[in-house]
Parts: sequence; structure tokens; C-alpha cells
Amino acid sequence: MNEFEPFSAVTGEHRVPRVLVACEEPVLLRAVARIISWRRPQWLVDGVVGPESTRARLLAEAYDVVVVCLEVDSPAGGETLNVARTICPAAIRIACSRTPCEHPEVAQASERVVGSATVNCLVSTLDRALLPRIAPPVASA
Repeated sequence: MNEFEPFSAVTGEHRVPRVLVACEEPVLLRAVARIISWRRPQWLVDGVVGPESTRARLLAEAYDVVVVCLEVDSPAGGETLNVARTICPAAIRIACSRTPCEHPEVAQASERVVGSATVNCLVSTLDRALLPRIAPPVASA
């Protein structure tokens, strides 16, 4: 078993983590989704462009994490985070941007990844955020 293979306390079975990447720019979306998939090939990674596509996907499927790539001076990233928080409040929401963003939804995100090494930090952030959810329960003595 891989340390990042999720364990369901309800069924006692292992399942694959589900990550949804949302972005306004399709090229950036593909790049981020591919990097996550390459680094964690055992995870299911999907991608959508824009808040409305995010809404439709979250209404149709359950995800453990929603990664939102924020564009500078665009309200769509904040709107996408709002959609994720509203539709899927139990999901981890990660706001990812090259520069700091002061949008109120970013402040409410579970995690924020900012800076030039964003993509490299993103996988570490995903690991750290998902580990408590996917580790099997420890039996108490």
C-alpha cells in the first residue's frame, strides 16, 4: 500500500484520491493536471475550465480536493472557489497563484500556494492536505 492510497473507515477498503483542477486558461490547466498525474499516477485527476464547468463537475462527481489556479486580476478564480465551497464543503480547496491574491474566497481556502515554484509546491501541499484523509486509522491499544 502506498502512503497516499486512501482508506475508507466506513467500508475498510482503499480508494483512489480524486483531484479536480479548475483554471481559466486551458494550457495551464493541462500542465497542472499533468504534473499532478505524473507525480501521483495512482490518483484520479480531472480538469475543468471556469466556474460553470466546475459547478457541473462537482454536482456530478465527488472530489477529495479542488485545486483552483487563479489568474491575476480575474474574479473567476474566486468565483470557482466559492462554487467548490458551496457545492462540496468537505473537499479540500487549494488556491494556487503566481502572486498573492486578496479575494475573500482565497482567504477561506484550505490551503494557498503562491509564488514562482507554485507547481512544485502544489504536489507537496496536496500530499500534506490529503494525508490525514487517506491514512488508515491507527488502532489504539
